[in-house]
Amino acid sequence: MIDSSLQQLGSALRAGKISSVELTQLYLDRIAALNPGLNAYITTNAETSLAQARAADAILARG
Repeated sequence: MIDSSLQQLGSALRAGKISSVELTQLYLDRIAALNPGLNAYITTNAETSLAQARAADAILARG
């Protein structure tokens, strides 16, 4: 999924192939793994990101 385009990710989300929470966690894990060498992010807020992902999943579930 990491190498997918935004269009592909959107399609996967709408099709239920991956949830917003799963996708968010995937990117949070990638940031945690790569950021020490890149220093691309000063800070991340995993709790807020995952809460917003849960809200997005709820919206998608309602159609």
